[in-house]
Amino acid sequence: MTAVEYTFRDAELRSRPIRAVNQVGARLQRAGIDLPSLAPDRVVAAAIKAAGSDHLGSDSYVEPLEEYLQACQDEAELTTFGRFLVTRMLTSALTNRIELQRWATEHPEVTQSGSRAPG
Repeated sequence: MTAVEYTFRDAELRSRPIRAVNQVGARLQRAGIDLPSLAPDRVVAAAIKAAGSDHLGSDSYVEPLEEYLQACQDEAELTTFGRFLVTRMLTSALTNRIELQRWATEHPEVTQSGSRAPG
């Protein structure tokens, strides 16, 4: 058996529909249209819409989100499908954050009770 080396390019999805989406996205990008948007406000708006609430808690997520999305924009060379996956992943994470904030508000006893070390 021979050792085979794989790179991140080997992980590229090769289905025809995804290639078509990426080709259309590349054409749009050359025309100055970046879809889906990697703008932080768009990702946050999608999460708010999905969760039905805008209660994200503290703004501690804002700077890391902005930096991550800027790096995706500048360094990752994402395809259109890759941009879609990144925005979906982040929208899902922020939706979970909103739902956790909602749950914590509905169950204040969790934050009021102390925790003990096991044993």
